[in-house]
Amino acid sequence: MDKQLHEAISAAAREEMELGPLFLALFSGELEAAKQASYDLWVCLCNQGQITPAALPSYGILREGLLTLPQELKVEILDILYQFAVGSSVPGEPWRRSLRERFLADRAIYQGFAADPNEDISAFAQLILEQL
Repeated sequence: MDKQLHEAISAAAREEMELGPLFLALFSGELEAAKQASYDLWVCLCNQGQITPAALPSYGILREGLLTLPQELKVEILDILYQFAVGSSVPGEPWRRSLRERFLADRAIYQGFAADPNEDISAFAQLILEQL
């Protein structure tokens, strides 16, 4: 995760965003700080239906969070990832294609979450799968 965090921070610096501290807060173990960080990440990475190039290096960190963080944060992370999935289907920049390839490689993860008993988690996972 350290390499991915470094890539995300580098991409964020190019876009003048402060993603590094947000990722640290997301993984801090403090639920309220992590929830706030997830919201702030959503705003920085996919505000108003547009994703930024920082979505590509951020994907791996968010995927790791989806797999390891508490249940309360999974819906928040899936919301961000859903926005990424939508944005990755827009033709254009090479980073969008690379992001889409990562989603396709991780299809089984989203299929697993689509069967989650939590309705919000399963709904977001299904929405992501529909975008693929």
